[in-house]
Amino acid sequence: MLKYAMERILQSSLVLLGVTLITFILLNVVPGDPVLIMLDQRADQLTIDRVRHELGIDRPLPTQYFEFLKNAVRGDLGTSFFKKRPVTELLSSAFGATAKLGLMTLAVSLCMSIPMGILAAVFRGSIIDRAIMFLAMLFMSLPSLWLAMVFQLIFGVFLAALPISGSETMRHYILPVAILAIGYAGGASRLIRNNVIDSLGHDFVTTARSKGVPEFFVVMQHVLKNAAIPIVTLIGIQLRSVLGGAMIIETIFSMHGLGRLAIDAINTRDMPLIQGNVVYTATVFVVINLVVDLVYGLLDPRVRLAGGES
Repeated sequence: MLKYAMERILQSSLVLLGVTLITFILLNVVPGDPVLIMLDQRADQLTIDRVRHELGIDRPLPTQYFEFLKNAVRGDLGTSFFKKRPVTELLSSAFGATAKLGLMTLAVSLCMSIPMGILAAVFRGSIIDRAIMFLAMLFMSLPSLWLAMVFQLIFGVFLAALPISGSETMRHYILPVAILAIGYAGGASRLIRNNVIDSLGHDFVTTARSKGVPEFFVVMQHVLKNAAIPIVTLIGIQLRSVLGGAMIIETIFSMHGLGRLAIDAINTRDMPLIQGNVVYTATVFVVINLVVDLVYGLLDPRVRLAGGES
């Protein structure tokens, strides 16, 4: 298991290094000068050159990249061009809202999708199965942008029951969490249903039933255990997605999270903030993927063997 874990950690480190390099190259080849945006294109060339020198973007690109990499290893992602604050500080302050939104969304989504998937699998082909799969397809088909506006009109304007902007209290998270959870629950319930149906066809299920084990315990103790890897994958996908920042939802609901911070950075071409946001998002994805891989190895020894462990 230790060798398997070290291999995954090395691969994850190489992925992060590649992400930083690709991000740096793309930011420096796309059109647009952040200095001209900052100065509103009205400054003289002398002022523009002075600001470029102060920001350090007049140096050779390899020098800028290695300087960024050296500082990033120490946890210093630079200073925002426009907000004049350390990028790490901006990301840390925005992370609270995004993490709260993401973890609540994941919990609600799993509470919806796991029972839906299990019920649809156990009663497959019945009216219950068809009704659940219809709801799942409906949830997947609803655009989050349209659903957010509808929820804001109904619960925020007409009923005046819930706030439609901000992230100060738990009530501010109800609508965003509901919208995100509905979208995730649709696809998740279909995945869980398919894997539970596959597990129900195995011999160990027939053996358990022949021994008189109640159907509830057959599903909960035997079937779910063997369908655990796809469910772990599902949790990992959803968690890295929501922790990366739900840009559309955070913007619509004026939540001060990472998604909205990324949108603001892109609009102003704030290069240090964009780089820091991408590095953070990539780190979240890589760490969660690493944890999922390690959990795979714990759940199924065949995964460790396939990864090269003797």
